[in-house]
Amino acid sequence: MEKNEVYDYLAKVYLDKQPLTRENKKAASWKRNALFLIVPSIVFLIAYFFLKYPVRLYQPKNYYLSISTADDFIKIKYYFNSAGLKTKAYTIDLQDLDLSGFKALRFEARHLNEGSLSLRIEIENSLKEASACYVSGLESAWKEFEVNLDEFHAISEWNKLKSLSFIVEEWNAQAKEDCVYINAIGFNKKP
Repeated sequence: MEKNEVYDYLAKVYLDKQPLTRENKKAASWKRNALFLIVPSIVFLIAYFFLKYPVRLYQPKNYYLSISTADDFIKIKYYFNSAGLKTKAYTIDLQDLDLSGFKALRFEARHLNEGSLSLRIEIENSLKEASACYVSGLESAWKEFEVNLDEFHAISEWNKLKSLSFIVEEWNAQAKEDCVYINAIGFNKKP
């Protein structure tokens, strides 16, 4: 017996290993070649999909920004029968609020007495640009209002807003003594 035959015999007996024949060598080389073809193909496909469809971190889309006040709702009580001021307002400090990308102001409002009432809404930014618009149709039942921010024509920059005011003026109120309630104030990205 030659040296190689002795090693093959000992490997077969003790390790239950078959000596490599020409067919076994071809099968092993085919598996190795297939592995060299399959692994790079998989890596290429994964790289292709990551480049074509990059993974984006999930960012929640804030479509609505709610404004909270100290009370549950805003209360503007006015009495225009006296010789005093002919307007009554409630102002919210927005503290340089960035409303870039938002489209509308939304809120709910009502007043106690019967009759028509219009509410003046004023927004001011850090550049001291102030713009106002009017909302009419306040009733004694809660009603939701939506004001498009495009109606505030004098505001050129929406990234640093200072204040939001709700104003009742004597000439817009049918009743000279009343109380206006405003609730659920917020800004919406979808008009």
